[in-house]
Amino acid sequence: MVVNKSSQQYRRLGIAVLAIALLAGGAGAATEINSCTSISSPGEYVLNQNIISSSASTCINIVSSNVVLDGMGHTVSGTGTADTRGVDVHSQTTALANITVKNLVVSNWDSGIYYNNTQKGSILNNDASNNQYGILLEAASDNNTLGGNTASSNNNYGIVISHSEGNTLIGNTANSNNKTGIALFFSGSNMLSGNTANSNKLFGILLDLSSTNNIVNNNIADSNNVGIFLHSQSDSNTLSDNSLSSNFRGVFFDASTSGNKVLNNSVSLSPNYGISLFLSNNNVLKGNTASGNGRGINLDESNGNLVADNMVLNNNLLADSGIHLDLSSGNNITGNKVSGNNQGIFLNSSSNNFIYNNYFNNTNNVFDNGNNIWNIAKTAGENIIGGPNLGGNFWSDYTGNDLNGDGLGDTMVPYNSAGKIINGGDSLPLVIPTPTTTPTPTVTPIITPTITPTITLTPTRTPVVTPARTPIVTPAPTGNQPVPVPEFPAGIVFSIAGIMGMVYMLARRRG
Repeated sequence: MVVNKSSQQYRRLGIAVLAIALLAGGAGAATEINSCTSISSPGEYVLNQNIISSSASTCINIVSSNVVLDGMGHTVSGTGTADTRGVDVHSQTTALANITVKNLVVSNWDSGIYYNNTQKGSILNNDASNNQYGILLEAASDNNTLGGNTASSNNNYGIVISHSEGNTLIGNTANSNNKTGIALFFSGSNMLSGNTANSNKLFGILLDLSSTNNIVNNNIADSNNVGIFLHSQSDSNTLSDNSLSSNFRGVFFDASTSGNKVLNNSVSLSPNYGISLFLSNNNVLKGNTASGNGRGINLDESNGNLVADNMVLNNNLLADSGIHLDLSSGNNITGNKVSGNNQGIFLNSSSNNFIYNNYFNNTNNVFDNGNNIWNIAKTAGENIIGGPNLGGNFWSDYTGNDLNGDGLGDTMVPYNSAGKIINGGDSLPLVIPTPTTTPTPTVTPIITPTITPTITLTPTRTPVVTPARTPIVTPAPTGNQPVPVPEFPAGIVFSIAGIMGMVYMLARRRG
């Protein structure tokens, strides 16, 4: 079982309640008892030995308020005689309050632990097995806490609350009783949380003529004839987050139960029906998972119920339906995922039911021989398959087309699943939206021109090498030697010659 946030909160609440109750008790030294007795004064009493096969009609009788009886794990057993009680908390003259019975083993009594007209007490960590009734509260035994008890293998019921209100049952085990694990009769505003009620011959948990704010939350009820049974005008109760497996029927409402809420339960492997309503009107079945049953959700002569947001999967043990209506009308069926069943939804002699925004993917999706409504008007809003509009239902075998892209089929309408919807059909079948592909823009690369730098070549100037001039050494004159004519450099000679040439040319022109 998946433990969700709300169930953890209830468990923490239960631990806190038990801790407070265990600390409660009378002040001063405890009084020890070792035999059957009557307790008529407030205080704490401790059983210091076993009491076996007592023939007393009542072994320990508490007739005073403000009493703690601690069995210290000892056993008080009887002989199995009718109308006998192991512990009897009851005064003939006044209501009792603040009575705690804990840590006791009681067996072979008609009632193991019995509270009558007793309020604000506790019954904690006892083993009340192998009696006719394990633990019985009746006649205005209100606002008591029952926690951590085992009430198994009793001939009738494990735990019974009758004509009593405001009691809290947390963390008890009521298995293998010959009739019912935990039963409420004519009782309201009780809370059952975190209990286990398995393998009882009739019912794991029973509410009979019990109405108004009974909360049945986070319990386990497996392998019973019915996991949780609401019978005969048990109205306005809440069943939530329970785990029900391998019962013949998981949740069953019978005989004019109305105004109840069945929320977020897991119901599986019931060879008959997972969740079934008979003659039950105006209930809410929401957020449940019904899987692997003979039939997932069944409405028989039941009207005005809301069946919403459930997972109805693979219910084929009877080769039957995910959702089945027989002689039922005015029900609202919406937001359900119905998949893997032999028959998705089956309506026999049922009309005026409102069926839209469901997901059908089954071997055979539908049969309807009545007159039912299969879609609402086109309404903006996300539908069960993620489309943009609400309208009809999704059908895995619908092969029509959406011509305008609104997520609703425009052809083959009203859709009747090859004639299996005999009258009318779905005028706005849901079509899986085609993902919109956003084209990837083509990016034209910007080509940056390559700029080749202009290189200015500065010619390398070859240095003019002026040859070193060899100095002219004039030798000293000796005797009659000629006077030397000084030599002119070649450049000077050519310049003089040029000048002379120009003078000559001018002279001729004048002549």
